[in-house]
Amino acid sequence: MVDDIYEDSLNWSPMAVDDHDEVEELCQAIDYLDGALATHECPITWDNPASSYAIVGRDPRGMLAAYGWAHICNVHDTRVDVMLDGGVHPSFRHRGIGRRVLDWSIRAGISMARSANKPRLRCCAVVDANRTIDRHTLERVGLLPTRWYCDMIHDFAGTEYHPEPPRMRGITFRRYDEQLSEPTRAVWNQAIAADPEAGEVSKEDWAASWRRPEARAEWSWVAFAGYEVIGCALNSLVQPSDSDNGIGWTDRIAVLPEWREKGIEAALLSWSMKSFGSAGLDGAGLGVDTPDLEWAKRIFTAVGYESSDVLVQHSRTIAV
Repeated sequence: MVDDIYEDSLNWSPMAVDDHDEVEELCQAIDYLDGALATHECPITWDNPASSYAIVGRDPRGMLAAYGWAHICNVHDTRVDVMLDGGVHPSFRHRGIGRRVLDWSIRAGISMARSANKPRLRCCAVVDANRTIDRHTLERVGLLPTRWYCDMIHDFAGTEYHPEPPRMRGITFRRYDEQLSEPTRAVWNQAIAADPEAGEVSKEDWAASWRRPEARAEWSWVAFAGYEVIGCALNSLVQPSDSDNGIGWTDRIAVLPEWREKGIEAALLSWSMKSFGSAGLDGAGLGVDTPDLEWAKRIFTAVGYESSDVLVQHSRTIAV
């Protein structure tokens, strides 16, 4: 597919194994010079990068100036999901190279979907939310923002890190125990059912998540309305290099749809933070993966979390 890159200022060729070190260096240079979050994934991390869908562009002196990589990240019954990655060295920008690499990547995705006999293709690209130029380029070819990712941290230093959780009429909160495994899994799966990118968690995968050495059932909390489980916050211990005692991490927080917007999420986090503080941890954290970033920020900042840098996924679905 090198012939249809339609960009003639560089010399284009399929990516070869010998190119990998240079591509990795280019990825690092792009992220460093742009001061952006590292979102470029060098194809060297893949055992079989499929050279037909990975290309490099060199200037007349042989310097690597750009690359493009389109690879399948998921296959559904009627759709192939293809992740688009690529980059242009800052000194070669403003020449339309990035747009042409992106166009090539979409055509590569279409070819892969057709080869897989799937009628639809979803193209995805993940970028730093502050990279407005990159985001505008994606939007011009129809890839619109659909999902946001960030970590949110509550540093306990100098703060009242485990205030008394709120009392809620008709709602009670209990520590997690093994008997609540299936009810909490059911709540999680119901809570994410409306999210097209979230897959149902099997009984086996749920059990495996609790067998991890970092999992902490004693710091995890479950919300009840009467005898019905309506929400949960399932927690673990992480040990960042800049933390002496570690931080409590909320791996999963879920509330049944009909019980949302009632403060239950905040209460579950408050109970979790009380457990973290009692255990002598340095803070609390959670990873946000959501189609509605403003909702997530509103819920989590209300109990003291602050967001870090944000990544955004742009995507477009195409009939092929």
